[in-house]
Amino acid sequence: MTQWSAGAKALWGWSRQEAVGLELADLYTADGVPRHKDGHTFDAPTQITALTVEDQRVGFLVMADDGAEEQALDNALMSWLFDQFPLAISINDGEARVLRYNEAMCRLTGLSEENVRARLPTEAVPGVAAAEDVRRVRRVAATGEPETAERFVKVPGETKAHAWAADFFPLRDSARRVRAVGCAAYDYSQQYGSRERLALMSEARTRIGESLDVTGTTQEVIKVAVPRFADAVSIHLCEVIFHGDLPAPILSGPVVLRRADPPPEQAGGKPAAPVETVHPESSRIARSLAADRAELLRVKASEIDRWFGDASGPAAGLPRDESHSLIAVPIRARGLTLGLALFLRYAPAHEPFSADDLTVTEDLIARAAICLDNARRFTREHGIAEALQRTLLPHGSTSHSAVETTARYLPAGAGAEVGGDWFDVIPLPGARVGLVVGDVVGHGITASAAMGQLRTAVRHARRHRAPAG
Repeated sequence: MTQWSAGAKALWGWSRQEAVGLELADLYTADGVPRHKDGHTFDAPTQITALTVEDQRVGFLVMADDGAEEQALDNALMSWLFDQFPLAISINDGEARVLRYNEAMCRLTGLSEENVRARLPTEAVPGVAAAEDVRRVRRVAATGEPETAERFVKVPGETKAHAWAADFFPLRDSARRVRAVGCAAYDYSQQYGSRERLALMSEARTRIGESLDVTGTTQEVIKVAVPRFADAVSIHLCEVIFHGDLPAPILSGPVVLRRADPPPEQAGGKPAAPVETVHPESSRIARSLAADRAELLRVKASEIDRWFGDASGPAAGLPRDESHSLIAVPIRARGLTLGLALFLRYAPAHEPFSADDLTVTEDLIARAAICLDNARRFTREHGIAEALQRTLLPHGSTSHSAVETTARYLPAGAGAEVGGDWFDVIPLPGARVGLVVGDVVGHGITASAAMGQLRTAVRHARRHRAPAG
């Protein structure tokens, strides 16, 4: 051996002074496996190249590489990947003690890796969420099965909690034994919001429209939206809607609206009577209706009072100078504006409304508008049928030479559909009287009209003494 590099020294352990003069057999076993100075063998592929000068062989160049440099680079790359990965990652042992935090996890928790290493998460971040994380890490370590968690958490530096998701997964060695548990946490707000909006619309399709009453339909809208989507909802409709009529085609100038959701209770627990409110053309509600589009607004508590028309409503108790998130959506059906829906967020748990929320609100109110119009039409038809029925029924008492009768008609309930029920008292010859009670199958105007036809037919038959059939 005539030359010896620093790499050779690191590989075999011989210094340059010790190596010069050695034979190749001192560095390799009889089988050609590299042998260290202390006698242990190691794996290092070797290449031997002849050295020539003017076609004369003068020696050999021996090159060996154990891959340590490449392995060191691989290790560095993996370390950089762990530390610089944008998701917050931690590694915990089987008892859930922290082994490693990457930079994102340190930023997320506000703690350095040195402060948490070898400690349980509950020691560094007390709380229910951390305690559940400890139990989940221990389960994953024991079962080898990954788990996922979703929760609302307020992390250091944030003003309010929002949705986070975390994946817990086992870290196995080459023998498939669980040696540690990894955890990757990420902000889940966008996915959570999309899922909640889809769930909201799915529920709206099944729950809004069950009632054929205008006030009942507004209550269905509110129950779907509060509190999962908004902290307060108020629906204001044109007064004529409650009587089954359609409003004027164009809402211009002052607007007269009536709050369809129940107004606040008065002193003594009695509900306040519904009141029509005249909104001047310059008011925010009138301008919103005239704009004929949904609006996403930031409003203060004093403005909320004017929007909702209620000083003791959702703005009561809110700081007067804080801004809150409001969506105002015109309610349109049959090309006409029926009223205005207001959605408000003021609770700390809710983020302000976003553009996606605005789209969802428009879809929700589009469905509600159809259901409100159906309820309006039912109110109108119900009123017509009821008026027709009461016109055809006897009124007051009926005097006859043989008998005096009195009757009262009472529908089954305030919301019951008017049907074809009828009764009649028909004078007959010979001090006799005919009492008729009938029921036409069906409801509404058609049944009431059929009732009138049957009443006329029965009276005609009795007048001509036709046999009862």
